Amino acid sequence: MQGFVNPALAFGALLAVVPLIIHLLNRRRHKPLAWGAMRFVEAAYKRTHRRMQMENLLLLLLRMAAVAALAFAVARPFVGRGALGALTEASRDIVLMVDGSASTGYRADIETTFDRIVRRAEAVVDALDEGRGDRVHLWLLGEEPRLLSWPSPAKAMSVLSTLESPLDEPLNLDRAFGELQRLIKDGELMDGGDTEVRLLTDLQRNSFLASGTESERPAYFERLDDLHARGWSVWVEDLGSASSTPPNRTVSKVRLTNATSGLAEASITVVNHSNLPQPGVRISLDVDGNRIPSQRLDLEPRSEQTAVFRLGSLEPGPHTLVAETEGDRLAVDDRRAHVAHIPKPTRVLLVNGAPSNNLTQDGVGYLRLAIEGNSSGEGSNNGPFVVQEIRAANLAASDLEMSDHDVIWLAGIAAPNRAVLADLEKFVVDGGAVIISAGPQVGDLNAWRERAFASDGSGLMPGEWLRKVSIARQGDFYRIAEFVEDHPVLSLFADPGLRPLLIGVPFSDFLSLAPEPDARVLMRLDDGESSPLLVEKSLGRGRVLVFNSTIHEAWTLLPRAGRTFVPFVFELLTHAAGSEIESLEYAPGREVFVEVEGFPRSPELERPDSSRRLIEGDPLVSGGDHYVLPPVPSSDTRAVGLYQVHLQGAQDHAFAVVLDPKEGDMSRLVSSELPGLHDALHFESSGTTPGEAPSQQRQGGEIWRTLAIFSLFFLVAESLWAGYLGQRRQRV
Repeated sequence: MQGFVNPALAFGALLAVVPLIIHLLNRRRHKPLAWGAMRFVEAAYKRTHRRMQMENLLLLLLRMAAVAALAFAVARPFVGRGALGALTEASRDIVLMVDGSASTGYRADIETTFDRIVRRAEAVVDALDEGRGDRVHLWLLGEEPRLLSWPSPAKAMSVLSTLESPLDEPLNLDRAFGELQRLIKDGELMDGGDTEVRLLTDLQRNSFLASGTESERPAYFERLDDLHARGWSVWVEDLGSASSTPPNRTVSKVRLTNATSGLAEASITVVNHSNLPQPGVRISLDVDGNRIPSQRLDLEPRSEQTAVFRLGSLEPGPHTLVAETEGDRLAVDDRRAHVAHIPKPTRVLLVNGAPSNNLTQDGVGYLRLAIEGNSSGEGSNNGPFVVQEIRAANLAASDLEMSDHDVIWLAGIAAPNRAVLADLEKFVVDGGAVIISAGPQVGDLNAWRERAFASDGSGLMPGEWLRKVSIARQGDFYRIAEFVEDHPVLSLFADPGLRPLLIGVPFSDFLSLAPEPDARVLMRLDDGESSPLLVEKSLGRGRVLVFNSTIHEAWTLLPRAGRTFVPFVFELLTHAAGSEIESLEYAPGREVFVEVEGFPRSPELERPDSSRRLIEGDPLVSGGDHYVLPPVPSSDTRAVGLYQVHLQGAQDHAFAVVLDPKEGDMSRLVSSELPGLHDALHFESSGTTPGEAPSQQRQGGEIWRTLAIFSLFFLVAESLWAGYLGQRRQRV
């Protein structure tokens, strides 16, 4: 026996002891009484006592067996193959997986693939008989598997009737089969020979093959390996389009670029997944609710094109973009929303450790030249940076407000006093950024270690400056040996054509630094110790970066390499201030946290369908005057589109939920690829009569009817036996 449909009712079998208790309570008590003829009675008693005990015991067992069999019948036990299997009815146990991914919304004719999948699921469930013990686990598959109903087929049928459209998510088979593994290990499913697993799907190639190719083994194959070893099989039924490459267009990417220079551009990428060209496809764009003149693209077969819309100047702050192409058979990927947050100009304070009228000797001369080449000068709000310069001595001035700046660059200065360093640490913790570059004027390194470094990571410095390192002889130089290519500051130089611009820069001197464990080394030199050149650490809401050489000509020729120095400084400041154009995009069904400036009052979420609800809960202080709203739950972000968070008396905040662009590629597995995909997968074509898979023909299922018959038999036998004993003992 493998379990019960109603396990709690199985405890009713304990009532079988009731006849035994009654028997024990009703036993007669005898009082010894001397009698002369007692020896004759004792002889007769000995002859009949053992027989009466056996008759009473049989009567008691029949009563107990009737109660126990009835209790087990009500609990509805089920069994698999084996000796008890012959007593079962031909019941079925099915795990029915319905593919609800976005690609199943493809409309080949008057109905979508999802409509066909649901109708097929209804046919499979309709063939089940709840009266004989058939059970069904009904799942809806997307990025996560969702259990819709269990175990009643009638309940599954009622749930299926409510499914009108697919999810805005891809099909994740790894998580689906992972959940199946969990249920098997937890004992919630019968063994693989007694349970059918059926997957109704459109056989989208990207779902079944990693990256759409056969060369890379998909992650879910490891799940199937385990299932196959346990004796499980998955029957996959194809309900997709008749074509192996159904035509479709996808708006795959929307981006806002160059906004910090004052000349914003929106780039819209459209992919043609068809084997046929699509000329003159119209692309439209809404920016902040205003329609921009549309453009047309000529799309070659299996290719992508990008339309660039010049938007002019955009104010700092959030901007919403909604791009749309002409409708086709898959509507969900014809429209894509994007939210970009353009930062305000970054306020930079340069603290000069070596002021000079000579550009080549000035501590921040080259640095300021690089910054102002991307700005309109001091105090300008039209460029990406607003620059102010002070001498190192003025860093301790009482009228200096560090909070008036986003980035403070300490360019080769001696260690500030402890009070100034404490102010700098608070500035970073509250969300500011400090960049420290080395130079001859840094002075005593012990002072930096004692004042700015803490072994617990709470100090300003991300490590300890140990000593100055110089080249052994004139003409030798150190160069950059490695750098973190995916870091925002350095990703530009990951391009093979631009990489030599960075790794070819010579360095004659630098300060050796021992980074703390939580610091991240972004660049290393090619000296024997692979010394760090650029190191970063987070501190509170802000960050600190240390460049262990100079940003003027004293120790390196980097400032003279304009094609390297200018973009390096630009990206370094942009990253330090967190002033990149922020893209507020999320995958469907993700929890979203919204950070606002100022205390939020009456926050309200507006969904893409224009429905609204209040965001309940208390906001959390994230630092300064910034607050994080209670999370928008995953249940509210399942639909793709533009979302708005409305605040009373404050600016609205928007974010976009976007579809995985791969969902637009409707390429399907062809019949020749299916047989060898995996031993645990067995494929069926659509339109067959619903029934059991060949491997599922078995003995097994529920035995409650058999137990009910046994209970009735025991009751009848007990009545007949009791009547017989009563009549016989009366005659005696």
